[in-house]
Amino acid sequence: MRRLLSFALLALLGAVGLIALASESGSPKQKVAVAERSNGARDERADAAEVPGQYIVTFNRAAESPGAETESRERRQGFKAEYVYNRAVEGFSAELSPQQVDRLEADPEVAAVTPDRKVRAVAGLASGEPTPPGGHQAHRSRHRRERSLG
Repeated sequence: MRRLLSFALLALLGAVGLIALASESGSPKQKVAVAERSNGARDERADAAEVPGQYIVTFNRAAESPGAETESRERRQGFKAEYVYNRAVEGFSAELSPQQVDRLEADPEVAAVTPDRKVRAVAGLASGEPTPPGGHQAHRSRHRRERSLG
């Protein structure tokens, strides 16, 4: 009986130790650190990357039809959306005058009107992540280019 109890205690301590190790060295913390570095760098250059007169507008609630919501605002306010977003966020991007921006910001259905920015997606590895094979790394570097969110 004593032997069984000792074995159970040892197994329990081992499991607790493994859980503690996994939570200490897991990749979520590494990804957070990379995101913080990326956000800092992006914020420093945000003004230089703005696209003049181009905005991204997102709706407050899950619109039943982002396309219909956008068309309604296009007719009322006299602009033409370049893109309509209906998956990760719901809204649109468009070239807008300062007056149109003011009206959209006052619209209770609109969550945000933010200037569009040119961004570059650059992959980076968190500390401790393995380097991908050379062919994959070379392929990625040939396909980096600037893209607007809109």
